[in-house]
Amino acid sequence: MSITSVADSFRTFFYRRLQCQHQHLSDHLSELVENTLQDLTNSKCIAIEDEMDVSALRIGIILIATYYNIPYVTVEVYTLSLNERTKLKGLLGMVSPSAEFETIPIRQHEDMVILRQIYDRVPVKLDRPVLEAPHFKTFLLLQAHFSLLVLEKETDSLPKQIPHFDTEEAGVESVFVNSYPTLDVSYELVKGEYTAGAPILIRVSLIRDADEENLDDDQTVAAPFYPPEKTANRWLVIGERSTCQLHVIECITVSKSLFVKLEFTLPKGTHSLKLNAIWDSYVGADHYLSIDLIDVAEGEESDSAENASDEDMEESSTHTCPRLL
Repeated sequence: MSITSVADSFRTFFYRRLQCQHQHLSDHLSELVENTLQDLTNSKCIAIEDEMDVSALRIGIILIATYYNIPYVTVEVYTLSLNERTKLKGLLGMVSPSAEFETIPIRQHEDMVILRQIYDRVPVKLDRPVLEAPHFKTFLLLQAHFSLLVLEKETDSLPKQIPHFDTEEAGVESVFVNSYPTLDVSYELVKGEYTAGAPILIRVSLIRDADEENLDDDQTVAAPFYPPEKTANRWLVIGERSTCQLHVIECITVSKSLFVKLEFTLPKGTHSLKLNAIWDSYVGADHYLSIDLIDVAEGEESDSAENASDEDMEESSTHTCPRLL
């Protein structure tokens, strides 16, 4: 159910989810809904018109926070803090203090022995490290991941560092190898006379590069240390670097092959777009494609589109555009 008004919020939480009739509980939850809507309004995630109608403003933050089940405040902090000039130290300082990492456990003697050994090997240091803090452990583990540090015993061979690999069990290594996504990604820009405000269509094909008999419809990620079962998804993103605009963002799941139609509109002018196909579960398997230049002629909605584009550019002039590779 989509929530488009304040009244929808109350009906959803009280009568659909809680089936609430008790007055005291109703008063408490009424205040909770009102405070939540006010927080979202203050963060410019939503707008409330005439004290009733609710509309989304920063749909990107809302979608990301909802999809990954994290507070919108965390995504908002990342959005305001991250820019194209952010270095590794700034990235670590932004991510590691997040509230989501407060519950990371510190085992007995881990802070003085294991974490100290890792800290001596990572490139970025802190002025006053607090070894027993969960955020410090997050700070170290993120660096170890980015630096590709091997945290197992130095005597372990490289193949044994691959998940599921055990030299004593023949064939187990295929679990990881066969699950690693190797896809051929291509696109076709539907030809036509492009005008401002008119739909533009791109067909994207994603085909697994494997033998037919070895293809498996199971898209569960091979991640034995990730607690829940995770399905491998891809994000298809079409954006324009020069204007800092994202025109399409869509989450997909590919088994053997998938053909997707992406539709968007552009204002008058010549546009250089990028098509990114990004995995949410695997490193090194993303695709970055440059789309042929698109010349868009003036259309019936060009004036309104250009005015809206100018307003968007003025609003975003104080923010740095995220990088589209």
